[in-house]
Amino acid sequence: MVYKAVYAIAHALHNAACQEANNMTQCDKHMSLEPKQIVSELKKVNFSQNGYHVSFKANGDPVAFYELVNWQKSESGVIELVTVGYYDASLPMGQQFSINRNLTWVKGGTQVPMSVCSESCPPGTRKVLQKGKPICCYDCIPCPEGEISNMTDSPDCLRCCKEFWPNPKKDTCFPKPVEFLTFDEVLSVILAAFSVSGACLAIIIAVIFFYHRTTPIVRANNSELSFLLLFSLTLCFLCSLTFIGAPSEWSCMLRHTAFGITFVLCISCVLGKTIVVLMAFKATLP
Repeated sequence: MVYKAVYAIAHALHNAACQEANNMTQCDKHMSLEPKQIVSELKKVNFSQNGYHVSFKANGDPVAFYELVNWQKSESGVIELVTVGYYDASLPMGQQFSINRNLTWVKGGTQVPMSVCSESCPPGTRKVLQKGKPICCYDCIPCPEGEISNMTDSPDCLRCCKEFWPNPKKDTCFPKPVEFLTFDEVLSVILAAFSVSGACLAIIIAVIFFYHRTTPIVRANNSELSFLLLFSLTLCFLCSLTFIGAPSEWSCMLRHTAFGITFVLCISCVLGKTIVVLMAFKATLP
């Protein structure tokens, strides 16, 4: 480090006092230099000394270079410091850190020793620190319902998206299967048969009522409310067909809305007819 510092200042003084001209170096030995000039030139130096490259960044920081040394026991039993790699910040990303020799650990082993008092938590669990113990001691808790962890020693669990759910191991999310009634299933055929039969029956009764609309029975039965009731019943029966087949955005909005409106209309007609009959029986005037 002392050699680097002395030679860096020497190079800075040389660059400030000397100039290159016609392949010759001319220096002014009696030139008076200000400290700011030396600092400015010091940032620009670029040389190698004792096998080490010396240069500075724009703000004056030196480029980081470290040797990686490892304590290793020789064949004679003597502990030696062996250079096993280096870190050079001046190299491109991905090439800065390099290890070119094997590392030895406790008792000459080559496996990295474990520095925790608990086993690693597998995917599907999360770490929970044990109360009153160091942070290297923890318990592995399974992720709650609807959440996963896809890495070892995960501190938290992640919730799956709305259209996904976790697998039994809770280490990955997969799409939820879309289940719906198809028209070729037995339950769909029975439901469609009942819906069409009920709608046809309501239409037939409406036709009969319309044909005999001038008779006293139909007129006394409040024909307007009766036709409205039969119309709402027909729509109620046909609404069941919208629950069959692959769901879409429009069918999901239509099936509940249409059934709710027609069902309320049907109940309203029944309530209206009941009120009319009640008023007729309570009437005091002929």
